[in-house]
Amino acid sequence: MLKDKSYQFAIRIVKLSQFLQQEKKEFVLSKQVLRSGTADRKSGILLRGRYQKQAIAVQMIVPLKVIQELLDTVFVVRDYVVLAGVGVAVVAFGIMALVFALSIRLRRREIETIRKIGGARQRLLGVLSAEIVIVVAAGLGLAAGLTAMVSHYGDLLVRIV
Repeated sequence: MLKDKSYQFAIRIVKLSQFLQQEKKEFVLSKQVLRSGTADRKSGILLRGRYQKQAIAVQMIVPLKVIQELLDTVFVVRDYVVLAGVGVAVVAFGIMALVFALSIRLRRREIETIRKIGGARQRLLGVLSAEIVIVVAAGLGLAAGLTAMVSHYGDLLVRIV
């Protein structure tokens, strides 16, 4: 009885999905209706396997198409995450360049005074470059430390949240 009702329900769902595609030109919704409606057969198999008195092993096989769609979705999400990371890096480097430019601009008088009292241009550029290298190295070290911490403790942090 359960098998017959599940089969009849699945047929109605397939017809509804075809109607949505052909008449209403609704492809996304029809695909979801088809998936959710025909998944009832799986539930019926699980119920029969769980509540029958005999010990029958039930094996659920996931179709290759569903696995392929899942992997496609995972890779698309991964691509978006990588793209977001690249965007964040570009913005961070832009902000860093602006901060250094503003710092040099605000220290223009100081730089002019050093030049007037005989400071060599090469020496001044060396000092400013050293400041930039130290700040970038500290930032990279902090980023590396945070990345290592997240990769090591990330699972635990996700479970806590």
